[in-house]
Amino acid sequence: RRWRESLAILRAHAWLAGRARVEVADLEPLAHVLWAQPEDRAKVRGRVLGLAAPAYARALEILDAALPARGEALKVRGRTPADLAAVTAALRRLSDARAEVEALASTQGDAPDLRVAEVAVRLKDAAVEVSRHLTGAKPVGAAR
Repeated sequence: RRWRESLAILRAHAWLAGRARVEVADLEPLAHVLWAQPEDRAKVRGRVLGLAAPAYARALEILDAALPARGEALKVRGRTPADLAAVTAALRRLSDARAEVEALASTQGDAPDLRVAEVAVRLKDAAVEVSRHLTGAKPVGAAR
């Protein structure tokens, strides 16, 4: 039954894009339909996007691997050398991930997937958040 419903979703996605036939790009909505258990969601997303949008899939893999560094850095409350080293390592990991995603975006040619660039922005924002946490600076526009 799920597969039958999936075909309808594929057809609808193609139709909404102005096409009479389903193309590889129309597979993306399946990432939200084909998983059975919540823990399978990332795996299904990776497989589906690997076919439909490989650059975006790779960018999301990089993001998923780097974001735990953000979380760990935001847990740091002290200013000991070990704390500062942990935050510095997190910033380095986020920066390296951003550089990798930006390199991926630059190889896309004439029809780039703008979502790849959005992932780079998310990585930049995560690094800024960690930096602000380290320095105690408030985000621009925050109440004083």
